[in-house]
Amino acid sequence: MKEELGFIFETGWQTKKNQFYNVTTNNDSQITTNQKSYYGHLFPATDFSVEVSNQKMQASISEKGLIKAISFFRDAYFTEDKPGTWVSNGFVQEANISTEIEVNGHATPLDKEDHQIEYDLLFKLIPRFIHRYSDFTVLQLFLPIYLESGESVSGLIELCAIRNDSSKDVKLIFPKCYHLKYSDRHNVEFNYANNQRVMDDQAGWATLTDPNAAFNVTDEEMNKIIISSYNYLIGKYGQLEIPTNPELATLITRKAANALNSISESTNGKVVGANWGSSPVVDRTWLRDMFYASLPAIYFDHELAKKVILWFVQYEIKPKGGKFNGGIQHSVENSLNSAILLTLYLTETNDVEFLKQNLQMWEHILYVVNYLIARRDSKFGLIKSQWISDGIALGEFHTGTQITFWTAVNGIGKIYREVLNQPDEAKRYEEIADELKKQILEYCLIENNQGRKRFIEGVNPENGELATDLKQYQTDIVDQGLDFLTRVIKEDKITLEFHDGEESDTTLAPFYGFNDVLEGYYLETLQFASSSDNPTYSKLSKGISWGDQSEATFPGYITLLMGTVNDHSKFMEKIDILEKLTDLDGSWWWWPYEVGSSGDNVMRFNHCGKCGWSDGSFSVLMIKNVLGIEFDAQKDLLKIRPLTVIPSFNWNDFPLTDNLKVNLSYQSESGQQKLIANLHGAEQRKVTLEFKPQGWSTGISKDLASDTKVRFEKERN
Repeated sequence: MKEELGFIFETGWQTKKNQFYNVTTNNDSQITTNQKSYYGHLFPATDFSVEVSNQKMQASISEKGLIKAISFFRDAYFTEDKPGTWVSNGFVQEANISTEIEVNGHATPLDKEDHQIEYDLLFKLIPRFIHRYSDFTVLQLFLPIYLESGESVSGLIELCAIRNDSSKDVKLIFPKCYHLKYSDRHNVEFNYANNQRVMDDQAGWATLTDPNAAFNVTDEEMNKIIISSYNYLIGKYGQLEIPTNPELATLITRKAANALNSISESTNGKVVGANWGSSPVVDRTWLRDMFYASLPAIYFDHELAKKVILWFVQYEIKPKGGKFNGGIQHSVENSLNSAILLTLYLTETNDVEFLKQNLQMWEHILYVVNYLIARRDSKFGLIKSQWISDGIALGEFHTGTQITFWTAVNGIGKIYREVLNQPDEAKRYEEIADELKKQILEYCLIENNQGRKRFIEGVNPENGELATDLKQYQTDIVDQGLDFLTRVIKEDKITLEFHDGEESDTTLAPFYGFNDVLEGYYLETLQFASSSDNPTYSKLSKGISWGDQSEATFPGYITLLMGTVNDHSKFMEKIDILEKLTDLDGSWWWWPYEVGSSGDNVMRFNHCGKCGWSDGSFSVLMIKNVLGIEFDAQKDLLKIRPLTVIPSFNWNDFPLTDNLKVNLSYQSESGQQKLIANLHGAEQRKVTLEFKPQGWSTGISKDLASDTKVRFEKERN
């Protein structure tokens, strides 16, 4: 085994420590080399974990290598719950699973604080633990299971190796389920190298799988699966480097991974829902959270993207219930999840077969979009909605809802024109989208004293009031949504001149294609959100508050970041805040501050967990709208349009399709921008690459074929 898997173990032993995500435990003290993170002082900790997931399995591991919990997921089902969640799913879980070390016949848990334990993230993705005893050392790695085909299995791999130059008899004992009586029940199956739980060799492995996965393989097959699991994971996101800001490069990759780790699949490979973030596992799905968390799948996991789309087709419309009437306009944004994701997915893949094989999906999407088109207001052309997620869609017409509506209608037109080649149908939806955009810009923007326009939370175009009556929401159940609005309520009115920290669709407007990321009204909207003129902005948290629940809700920080993309200094200040608020596993917490708290007085699990919503929206905005990487498979067009706020970067093996990747080397120095691009992979293809950094009046286009390289360079004009 040492020979077959040796390169993985050697990599684990030799690779330098991840300088951003690490904790060293020494007896009862714990320290980190990351002096920036506000979470560095929250140790010793019982609430810290780093997650490993392939959607079918999620494991939370402590900073000492204890498997705090491993979960496997079961089917989804409708419920009557909060306004933003009406789907739950089952899961089974085992907790507190520990490997042991035996020295001269005496066994102790490997996570016991009687030696030095160094935790970090190998390649930003793989939890690594190096256990340093006085005269021997143990390496411990955790991987999700992926077959050579790329298909995942509901299980976890624990890899261990020992370096022992002493005369002591050192053995490693992998975990097992305890069976004390015949009625004991467990939800995990253990298998070991050579069918031996006690590891006498220098290296070995154990697998922890869902018994329903029926994962029975030989040792020889398992060694290949370990290699395929390792290669799949480290290759999934490519390798992003930003030499002058390595922490930002690490953050972008980690956010994409954490977002997708929020999604849950059953053992048979069907998506069943999502958690708030990568942890904790919960039995209910907030559909808006799931939508944003799934966005990176359009770049990094096309099979998952398709499964998520099909899940939304089945569950995105709330049924009628005892508390809420449900229907498409219960939450228009959620009712359009599948339509928007399908548009984004097809743009990236041109996967016509997926559309042809799922005609009921297409019929559902057309029904929802056409239903809403038919119910646009006859005078203003906009659409009404009751809820965003758990938050009320304020005003007669909620602004973010209109942008998602436009995105769906515009996307249908694009699918008809570029995928289905039906220009007459395309024209119909394109004209509606154009008209809708004009109406959004006419009615949803207001002008300040300097003549600059910006969006507000919602609008009342009939009477022009910039507030809405409080009493219409003071009814049973609905009034509980006012807990999030305490800072915008004055007497009997709710002002509409604010930015809701959990309204992300105005922030994502350039990602959707509604406007350019440097559009004046877009920047004005987000800059207003970070000013004292916005009643929800908190000087304490430097974020957007969430009523009486938290001094900051994390999606608001992404809004404030995007408001600075035209100013390098301010952009880096916002990035610095995001890095300070990043826990030592690379996670952001939904509500990092209690009301009244600030600075490093952060907390974990303030009412809810890690924030996949922010992970997903941040990663796709950074990829498309800041780094400027945009691929249109329908046109075989790859655009590279980096903003000036981003320094030189290299992204090797950035995935375009499942079998086609691109290496990008972007250099920006002394007013000159250069790009070298190389296309490679099993798929033979030619694309047009258009290079146009911010500040260039015209771009340069060149053809780029597989296994070739092109270079772009000219002085900024």
